[in-house]
Amino acid sequence: GYMGMVKPEKWITLTPDGVRNIHMAGGTVLVSDRGNPPHIEIAKTLQKMKITQYFVIGGDGTQTGAFDTFKCTQQINHEVAVVGVPKTIDNDIQIMDRSFGFNTACE
Repeated sequence: GYMGMVKPEKWITLTPDGVRNIHMAGGTVLVSDRGNPPHIEIAKTLQKMKITQYFVIGGDGTQTGAFDTFKCTQQINHEVAVVGVPKTIDNDIQIMDRSFGFNTACE
């Protein structure tokens, strides 16, 4: 979920040293969860924090949410590039043989 997007005080800076062993940790370190605040609030947070590049990793629902947030950034005249990186355990991305997340789900 996108709840972490409206809590910038919990954001962390990702550095090479900080993520070197991230794959060994369970759960998430990115303040993601099942909550979905209004997309206009996410857009306002991006603007307040001067974020101009917003990368979103996930499946259909995540990508739809990213586009909704992008539309809200347009409404408040905040220029931001939104990049959607597909990740799904369903392996249903048309132009790819296999998406990351699929093998892990199958093991």
